[in-house]
Amino acid sequence: MGEMNQERMTFETAKNGVEFAIRKIVNEHHKNRRIDVDFLGGEPLLCFSIIKEIVSYCEQRKIEEQISFNYTITTNGTVFSDEIYGFLVKYRFSIKVSLDGDEYVNDLNRKDCNGAGSFKLVERNIHYFRRYEKETDKLVIVSNVLSKNTYRFYDKTVKYLV
Repeated sequence: MGEMNQERMTFETAKNGVEFAIRKIVNEHHKNRRIDVDFLGGEPLLCFSIIKEIVSYCEQRKIEEQISFNYTITTNGTVFSDEIYGFLVKYRFSIKVSLDGDEYVNDLNRKDCNGAGSFKLVERNIHYFRRYEKETDKLVIVSNVLSKNTYRFYDKTVKYLV
């Protein structure tokens, strides 16, 4: 929902993107009348109210245009609640969690807004992701980023994540 400059995508910008995709599908008579909407960048769940607004708009347009939407979110796993969980289940989001390894490795690069490591926040929310997999039969994907700080822990990280 924005770059490192803290800018956030507005509802109007997202709506324009959805309308652009709808026009492409309708005007070009696509057989597959499906649009994939991905929420990522920074931590999109910090803008949960906008995500709800965008999905609501998509669901309205889905009926009007007889198209389908698939929703995906890439989250660092630090911001989660029962409300967010219920919403992601309701709309059958595909979920990707960014986790760079165990606490030490993850916290080398992934910090919260106060500069502290984020691993403990993710760990606190893991139960949501496990529950999501059971309730939806959809796998939650875990991705990690190799950087100059973390590449030397690659073997350890793979073992940890598997």
